Amino acid sequence: MDNNVRHAAYNIIEGKGSTYYGIGGALARIVNVILHDQRSVLTVCTPIDEVEGVRNVTVSLPHLISGDGNLGTFPLSPDKSETTALRSSTEIVKEAIESIGVSE
Repeated sequence: MDNNVRHAAYNIIEGKGSTYYGIGGALARIVNVILHDQRSVLTVCTPIDEVEGVRNVTVSLPHLISGDGNLGTFPLSPDKSETTALRSSTEIVKEAIESIGVSE
């Protein structure tokens, strides 16, 4: 999954010539799930109380989305290297949020 996410932009550019098709496609999928109450697991950003010890951060995680919006986050079972990478990534996001003065 990590490899697919990291290289998705390159695949989209190769096929369509630009990444905005990928962004548009993702948004269309989210809107379709909400409008038709499809209850689908989607990886979306939402504010999270705590991720791997980092409090009050917004990161992309798998969520159950429906016509009612976000029904919940799915628990993760990462191995040690994935946990370390997730914590590092979450800390970077948290620092970025704080650097632009967004309060909790």
